Amino acid sequence: MKLANRCTTAGLLAALLATPLGAQNRARVGEPAPALTITEYLSAPDDAPRDLRELRGRWVVVDFLASWCGPCVAGIAHMNRLADALTDHGFTFITLSADPRGTLERVFGRRPSRTWVARDRRGATARRYRIAAYPKAVGVDPRGIIRARVDPDDLTASDLVELAGNGERH
Repeated sequence: MKLANRCTTAGLLAALLATPLGAQNRARVGEPAPALTITEYLSAPDDAPRDLRELRGRWVVVDFLASWCGPCVAGIAHMNRLADALTDHGFTFITLSADPRGTLERVFGRRPSRTWVARDRRGATARRYRIAAYPKAVGVDPRGIIRARVDPDDLTASDLVELAGNGERH
């Protein structure tokens, strides 16, 4: 694993302080995915759903991004390549951040995204998914079950296709 490429200290502290009691039982591989809280989309189709249940029948990869996390921002190009390769094969890619709109507009103005870019201004989704270190990607199967929790850089198109056919990846 690329431990040197993780933004852990600030992310871990923020997650620990913001994680409600009982959250340790949420968002595990093999369990139902918690709801997404999407305050707004910065880029997505006009009819993009804000509810994960509306995406049933598709694989969903949620890329949790923080603008202060260098590897997260550097990983935008990688997520773009995955979205290009797999969107037409039953996958939806959502980049989700709690950063202010203006900050995200600056980040994605310099690095356009081909994923759906969404805001959760209070970070509720990251707390429900227990995101303790950035970057982190969560793969949700067509039935709404979490099948992967990994560093986005560790995902490849072939891994995702294999995951779609076989099971879980931690």
